[in-house]
Amino acid sequence: MGKDVLGTSVVPFRASVVRVGCRVASAGGPPGLPIVALSLVVALAGCVAVQPATDTANPASPSLSTSTPTPTTSTAPLAYTPDIAPIFVSDCVPCHAGSRPQGNYSMANYAAVMRDVSPGNANSVLVTKTQSGGSMYRYFSVDRAGRADMVRRWVVNYQAAASR
Repeated sequence: MGKDVLGTSVVPFRASVVRVGCRVASAGGPPGLPIVALSLVVALAGCVAVQPATDTANPASPSLSTSTPTPTTSTAPLAYTPDIAPIFVSDCVPCHAGSRPQGNYSMANYAAVMRDVSPGNANSVLVTKTQSGGSMYRYFSVDRAGRADMVRRWVVNYQAAASR
């Protein structure tokens, strides 16, 4: 045993002691099969794309919040860009955007959404369709009642403001 430049112990490598691969009598394949399988796994591992972590929450302090705001009793003013657009992007845009939006109604941006909105009017098409009993209410992914209330308050109370 020797020492490296940092003063830690170094164990000499002896190739005669190291085994690569193994024979499994029950495998029924050729003797080198485990090595071939391992080589294939290593080769295919290079094809896997690395994705950034999406779970960045502190496990010691769990939060019940979702990625989009869903305040139901907040008195803060609501606006399209910070409050309503994230809801529409997650729950509505998958069907109501692109070259052939469902119902011929695009929700891809503020101008398109405003086609069925009369600011201050609770009977706007967008409001009636997204409220409980409306045809689009069921497509809200989480807290349906909260999201429907946000849409109604945005249109009626905050005149469908684009931003704060």
